[in-house]
Amino acid sequence: MIGPRTRLYLALFVATAILFAAGAAIRYGSERLLESTGRVSRSHALIDQVRSTYALVKDAESAQRGFLLTGDAQLESEFYGTVPEIHRQLEALRSAPVDDPGERRQLEALATAMSDRVALASDILRRYRDDGFESAREEVRKGAGVSAMAEIDELSEQLQRVELEHLREHSVAFDRDLLVLQWVSIGGIALGGGILLLVFIGLLHENRERRRAERDATAASERLGGTVERLKTATAETRELSRYAGLLQSCRAVDEALRLTADSAGRLLPGFGGTVYLISEFHEVVERVHEWGPHRIGNLETMSPADCWALRRGRPHRVEDVHSGSRCAHVDPEASGHVDGTLCVPIVAQGEALGLVCLSGPTAQLDAEREEICVALVEQLGLALSNLRLQETLRTQSIRDPLTGLYNRRYLMESMHREIARCQRRATPLSVLMIDIDHFKPFNDVHGHDGGDAMLVQFGRLLETRLRSEDIACRYGGEEFTLILPETDRDSAFRRAEEIRAATAGLQVHYRGHALSPITISAGVATWPADGADPEILIKRADEALYRAKRNGRNRIEAA
Repeated sequence: MIGPRTRLYLALFVATAILFAAGAAIRYGSERLLESTGRVSRSHALIDQVRSTYALVKDAESAQRGFLLTGDAQLESEFYGTVPEIHRQLEALRSAPVDDPGERRQLEALATAMSDRVALASDILRRYRDDGFESAREEVRKGAGVSAMAEIDELSEQLQRVELEHLREHSVAFDRDLLVLQWVSIGGIALGGGILLLVFIGLLHENRERRRAERDATAASERLGGTVERLKTATAETRELSRYAGLLQSCRAVDEALRLTADSAGRLLPGFGGTVYLISEFHEVVERVHEWGPHRIGNLETMSPADCWALRRGRPHRVEDVHSGSRCAHVDPEASGHVDGTLCVPIVAQGEALGLVCLSGPTAQLDAEREEICVALVEQLGLALSNLRLQETLRTQSIRDPLTGLYNRRYLMESMHREIARCQRRATPLSVLMIDIDHFKPFNDVHGHDGGDAMLVQFGRLLETRLRSEDIACRYGGEEFTLILPETDRDSAFRRAEEIRAATAGLQVHYRGHALSPITISAGVATWPADGADPEILIKRADEALYRAKRNGRNRIEAA
């Protein structure tokens, strides 16, 4: 028969075995979580690499197209200055670590397509230099560049969809492993703790030495309980950070990302106040854009980047006493209330400072662990803000003419279909104006391409002053412009064109201290549905009317 002491020893052995098994399971689960996190990081890095390389290719394409349109040598220099960086990015893209052979083939195909597109753009510039504008223009007309960019867009979208699918799979695996780890940790520790409690009760009946061992077991149990609480807290914080990072990737606007940051910071850093500053476009002013929590610290609406130690040093700056000399200039110690300390963390993405987050709260709670959480939040916020800015830049470049700021031809065709459908629903007409600056080539010969560009910019601004909120002005190409006038009949459109023609005749443009020669315009008017039900036909009718106006002496308006 087993005696009481033997049962105690057996219970101790079982409890120890359970705790060791739980520890081994926790370690194994932690390794799986780290592996899932690594996969997520690699997927994010690959997506960022693809987007960065795509943006460089678009920049090179814009510089090449701008040089062909304007002859500006600076644009040619920008193109050739971008090419080496594109090749460096392509090498990095080809060497990016991926697990799927099919994904590797997609990655190689995308890199090859981008390389071919850059080579084609270089060849067109060489033709321009060697054989003149017509040779380069003929090459552009073949449409190889458009086809190449379409292929690049398709490959880029496919690769990003694959990576986003991988991210979703990794997130599911991460949540599953995290749940298993949590249950194994809690179950193992709870079971081991229960057995230890039984051992503790049995030791009450032992002698003084056993009572001493009982006290030791109690202390061990208390330490174990603290470890469990810390593990629970760490698990909750990790889950919240993972959720925050996932939601950030789906944000469509900066305000949305800032509200999400405030919500997550309120849960991860309760009792603290936070202020988000963003640096202006020209890096002259840092503006307060968002805040949350109990704000008991004085923060300026705007400040200079030099007013914050974190922005100066490019690293977090923690102050335990706001009345000390090491506080930032944007912190008002007289308005601090019960706040003892602050933590300023710079928002940095791809080596560029975007702003900072200032955290304020009691110094006793502002420890290294809170600082790590705040830094992790800010790192994710920086990546999200950088991605949002890049998306906005790409969207603007895709629909705006870089010289005049008006919409481009691509946006024109998209808008025509939309506006005609809207006017059809409302049973109202729609008119199109095709406008061409008369004798623009001789104007360029006299004043140079820079003078011609200055005139195009000013003429574009004149068009904007003559638009209603629903009108759309586009640069069709060269010195030719198109206006879409919804809910406007032929007579009203003709009067609008005459107003623009008269205003153009009085347009005075000064460039480099000299007044440029006055210009005139010719315009053609076509109205939907009388002159054509299809957008392409409507533009063609307006273009035919424009050329009739030019044949009839220029500086006049003709209707289709």
